[in-house]
Amino acid sequence: MESESTYELPSFAVNENGWGPSTLPDDYKDLPYSFFSRDENLGMIMDLTQVSFAQNRGSAESEQGDNAFTTIDVTRTNTNRKTKLIHTKTNRNYNNANYNNTASGANKGRGQQKKNYNSYQRRNYDTLHIPSIPIKPTWKKICQMDFSDLAKLSTKVLPTATTFAECGSYNDYNPQYDLISVKKPVNLESHKECGDLHSISVMKDPFLSQVSDKNVATVYTTDVALAHLMVAIRSQLSWDLEIIKNAHGIFISHRDGVFDTYTVNETSADLPTEEENKDNCLRTEATAINRDFAKQIMAPHLTKCAYPSPFSPAQDEDPAAIHRMYRYRKFQLSDTQSVLVRTEVHGAQQRSGKAELFNAYAVNEWCPRTPLANRWRSKMETSSGYALAEDMKNNNFRLSKWGVQAILAGVDRVKIGFVSRRNMNNLEAGHVILGVQTFSLDAFTKQIMLNEKNMWATLEYVVKEVSKQEDGNYVMLKDPVKGILHLYAVSEEDMTKIDEAESESESEYSEYSSSSYSEYSYSEDEE
Repeated sequence: MESESTYELPSFAVNENGWGPSTLPDDYKDLPYSFFSRDENLGMIMDLTQVSFAQNRGSAESEQGDNAFTTIDVTRTNTNRKTKLIHTKTNRNYNNANYNNTASGANKGRGQQKKNYNSYQRRNYDTLHIPSIPIKPTWKKICQMDFSDLAKLSTKVLPTATTFAECGSYNDYNPQYDLISVKKPVNLESHKECGDLHSISVMKDPFLSQVSDKNVATVYTTDVALAHLMVAIRSQLSWDLEIIKNAHGIFISHRDGVFDTYTVNETSADLPTEEENKDNCLRTEATAINRDFAKQIMAPHLTKCAYPSPFSPAQDEDPAAIHRMYRYRKFQLSDTQSVLVRTEVHGAQQRSGKAELFNAYAVNEWCPRTPLANRWRSKMETSSGYALAEDMKNNNFRLSKWGVQAILAGVDRVKIGFVSRRNMNNLEAGHVILGVQTFSLDAFTKQIMLNEKNMWATLEYVVKEVSKQEDGNYVMLKDPVKGILHLYAVSEEDMTKIDEAESESESEYSEYSSSSYSEYSYSEDEE
């Protein structure tokens, strides 16, 4: 007969002094243990009821349709919950959840987000991260200049200025525009018939061609090219300059047409995404506004200089044209280095029987569809410096270049016009002038915090580096990503290809040469 199976009771610990076991089994010895109190608030492992505001740019998302989803958590979302949004530089695109709040948003949310995503990518990579000119493998890199090093430069003594010649013509200012206010704005008139304003390169300037043969200076350039170089540390986008070194000196020039349009929001954190606010559209708008503003604020009275315009003498006789005085000025950098610059003066204003020269520029409000639209109209009435301070934040490099050009031209005043769209959502509705503010040259440079000693020291440093090189062709390129200036040695063939790639719209100016004009006579009047 088989023996019956037996059942053994497991060991049982009795705690006579309290509740629970009093001994710890060997299996649980040395096992990590996180202490917790029973009165602590325990949270959920995963909360499926909250709205996600993550941008998730660049991540691969499933393209499944709405029918592929199965509802798991049916907890009703608290619609009154207040969610704190952290504003960042790139927090501009709506999340899918924003579009799912309405039936129409559910249908167009994915397409709109894809559109905004592509706009973000194009602005940040196609525009910001692409060199202004393709770098060829045949180019030889000579050196690079870090912005951090350039920012530390300073000259002890500012260079003295000498006026060589004044060419062209200019209008007087219409003082009625000083009466404009936010409550009494004036429509900005279109002056397309005047044509676009062009800055001609150094090699196509007949005056500079003549005087360079006489070796009156060691460096020849224009105010536009020099402005980019002297305040380069404030730039964000890529740009380039052509440099030619030969027996007559160093020629620093820009490619025709590349600096004829103004950048917009280059130093701003708010990047435009709407179709009407793309880079090219905003640049065209800002450039046209400056052209129209510079023409509209002038009175009919015209003053002609001793010499006609070296580029379009017929414009000096045309009352409908935009007139400019081309002022050629020499700056003595050191005992061995001097620079001759072609500058521009926009007009003159009569004060106490004396004509004070000035340059006029316009800053414009293009605010996208946000609750802050038309903020200039509400802020400028109580704070006259609000609009300029905002533009200083968004267009630091552009304002700095205007300050450099005014210093090089030796003007007495700088006039800033404040222009806004008549309808923020409709560019075709036109623009209005909200006000005109006049600064003395010193006040304007202080307002934009322009370090004049640093900008002249930057020029001296670049000229010194180029002077060390052999005669030839060079390209200075601002790095599209980093704060660095690159200097490349370029062959004659590559330089010719660069010139041939320039816009055909500027080809009419290439016909001008020094032989088209009589010999300039000049006298050096030190200021």
